[in-house]
Amino acid sequence: MPADHCSLYNGALQERRDAYRHSSKRSTRYGDQSAQPKDLANKAESAGRRAIPVDARNTSRTCPRGLVENADRVSALNVLHRAGLVLCAEA
Repeated sequence: MPADHCSLYNGALQERRDAYRHSSKRSTRYGDQSAQPKDLANKAESAGRRAIPVDARNTSRTCPRGLVENADRVSALNVLHRAGLVLCAEA
């Protein structure tokens, strides 16, 4: 499952980086932010994948026991874990 979502995560991360680097777009409007889940779901569907909404709060602050890693990687691991919990609950 992690390999399936890796390209989607990397695409979303690259969009965040590009938006941050763009000088005129240092702040994100609420309308833009609220449209992101729909855009991501559409991208996933067009790639034959499924987007799983998860609560992203504190994902970069919550480290698995004993893990010392970059905050973005920790966040990605936590999001994947939460997505797995959603899938297990649906089964």
